[in-house]
Amino acid sequence: EWRDRTIEVQVEEEVARIVRAAASGDMSGRVETDGKQGFFLQLAQQLNGLLDANAGSLEQISALLSALSRGDLTVRMHGEFSGVFAQMRDDANATAEQLADIVGRIKVSSTAINSAAGEIASGNSDLSHRTEQQAANLEETAASMEELTSTVRQNAESARQANQLAIGATGVASQGGEVVSQVVTTMSGIEASSKKIADIISVIDGISFQTNILALNAAVEAARAGEQ
Repeated sequence: EWRDRTIEVQVEEEVARIVRAAASGDMSGRVETDGKQGFFLQLAQQLNGLLDANAGSLEQISALLSALSRGDLTVRMHGEFSGVFAQMRDDANATAEQLADIVGRIKVSSTAINSAAGEIASGNSDLSHRTEQQAANLEETAASMEELTSTVRQNAESARQANQLAIGATGVASQGGEVVSQVVTTMSGIEASSKKIADIISVIDGISFQTNILALNAAVEAARAGEQ
């Protein structure tokens, strides 16, 4: 029996074209429902409903991913979905929630790191200042040590000179002792000589006295002789 398959062929071609486009990512195609009846009308309506559901889900997923790529972690998928589309909605929203939580913790950690970095920078500045101060103190200490070393050297030289003077004074004292000893010996000799001179003078005085007496006696005798 001959049957007109024109409408059937048109529907087959239209469905094939729309399915190929959907498989390529183009969800905009729809099957025309005008002029269709029965099975072909139901087929068109069901295929269009499937494309609407897929397109709506994919549009929301695309919007969510686009927002995430811009750093907007507040976007979520909404709407009633079933089957795999409901699972995709829940997974996409859970992913966005986890990303928001991770980013939030990173922000908190960044704040803590910035604060710690500030404290470290402040500590480094303080350490640098203390290091500079210690370096200045060390320079002053080194200068003082050099001055002390110079003073010690001068004191050592003075001590050496004093030791030489002491040695010289000891020699002078020793020589002085010898001179004093010689003076004492000389004085003893002078004293002894003085005693001898005194004895001699005493003898001379005695002789002189006796001479005077003799002269007086001679004068008396001469006077007596003149009287006779």
